[in-house]
Amino acid sequence: MSLLCLVQVRNEARFLPGFLHHIAPHVDGIVALDDGSTDATPDILRREPRIASILRETAPGPPHATETTNRYRLLVEAARLGARWVVCADADERFE
Repeated sequence: MSLLCLVQVRNEARFLPGFLHHIAPHVDGIVALDDGSTDATPDILRREPRIASILRETAPGPPHATETTNRYRLLVEAARLGARWVVCADADERFE
């Protein structure tokens, strides 16, 4: 894969459908890390065809407590999948 989008999510069900609709046409795949969501976020991710990999944080702490570690895990997964380029995004972001 040439270009992967990396996204960390936690309880982003209200933003995630719009984000995926927006980003999917512009990337070869999406790697998501679910940081302990308790809403429909995991279901939304599983339904998206562009998702190349879903990582999970099984022992989440306070919001943003493991952000640096999560970002590292996303980058390692992107490299494993053969990404040449990555774009890091948040579910509430849109790109022009």
